[in-house]
Amino acid sequence: MAYLTLKGINKIYPNGYHAVHDFNLEIEKGEFIVFVGSSGCGKSTTLRMIAGLEDISSGEFLINGELANDKGPREREIAMVFQSYALYPQMSVYDNLAFGLTLQGVDEDVIDKKVRHVANILGLTDYLDRMPRALSGGQRQRVAVGRAIIRKVGVFLMDEPLSNLDAKLRLEMRYELQRLHVETGSTFVYVTHDQMEAMTLATQICLIDNGVLQQYDAPLTVYGKPNNLFVADFVGNPSINFVEAKGVQKGEQVELTVFDRMKATFIPNAPLDLNKWFRERDDQLAQKADALKEKATQKGYVEKGNKDEPFRYHIARVDEIDESLLEDPVLTNEDFVVGIRPEFIDIADGNVEGEIYGAMPTGMESTIKIRLGDYLLTGVVFGSTLFTIGSKVKLNIKSDDILLFDRSSGKRITSGRLILG
Repeated sequence: MAYLTLKGINKIYPNGYHAVHDFNLEIEKGEFIVFVGSSGCGKSTTLRMIAGLEDISSGEFLINGELANDKGPREREIAMVFQSYALYPQMSVYDNLAFGLTLQGVDEDVIDKKVRHVANILGLTDYLDRMPRALSGGQRQRVAVGRAIIRKVGVFLMDEPLSNLDAKLRLEMRYELQRLHVETGSTFVYVTHDQMEAMTLATQICLIDNGVLQQYDAPLTVYGKPNNLFVADFVGNPSINFVEAKGVQKGEQVELTVFDRMKATFIPNAPLDLNKWFRERDDQLAQKADALKEKATQKGYVEKGNKDEPFRYHIARVDEIDESLLEDPVLTNEDFVVGIRPEFIDIADGNVEGEIYGAMPTGMESTIKIRLGDYLLTGVVFGSTLFTIGSKVKLNIKSDDILLFDRSSGKRITSGRLILG
């Protein structure tokens, strides 16, 4: 049985805004779950519903199998860390850490033991007599975390706790949170819009867009096997390259045309029957439509109006086009999108000629832009190689993890190799 369970959770505000739609999630005890997505996607709203700070419009929230919709925050045995630290400025670090236990009437000797134990874990022992104003941002954040973990609770909720810190402190605090998770063995549910935080902290990533759960998987699965174009685009820095393609399956491979006229061959990692895949896609869409019709007859059910808007992926071109002004194309089962991670572009030994359009060395690696006709590809080259803008290079795609997406639905079809030319 999952420790925390969200079943069909919806949040609809009085003005009709549907912030979270039909949200289903199971969180095991001891996991470090990260809710990630762009601003306004519904991740903080979902966290606040878990905390009991926001009413659930419909659906069920269970803790250890027990319905908790009507339980207040204190009854849920949950501690929360906010972005703003929320420290008492008139109290010392010691008193801030001890405050919750003091309110509970815990014996002073027990409080002192717990405060000093938590201070030791978080490296705050030397600052117990200081006031919050005398602390750095990172130290204040550690006090806020300490005030939460000093209480013996099952779940720690954190709403963008590192967003006010500079880059160096954020990195240090990530290490602190990783260590804290291991030492306490508690369940962490963490909200951020920073994909780097999500990838480095999470045991499972919950990626949300427009109030709808897009994927719930381990970080490397989200990166290597994204469910759809949105997930592939959101995770990864530099961003994934999207290449529109036309093609048909011939035998075990898919013959494609990319960059308007270049021939390419996609070889799947596993046996692929595209006709069967498209039939199953259409069946799923039909079943989804039937399920929505049935739900619409239920009392109080409200369908989120814009939840199925297609994701507008970006195609990098030398001369950028405002794609929002273009008419939506008529798509067929011959329309695909190929996803190529920048690290999979090899320019040491290739059979396709490109031109260096831009280069940004960072020491251990360089991020480069390569021009292929009217299009641009982003690549990452490891090492201290220097590139000259305008110079010619030979490139190839070296990976078995190239992604093939259905352009119509945006769903990932499979992974495999891409041979250009």
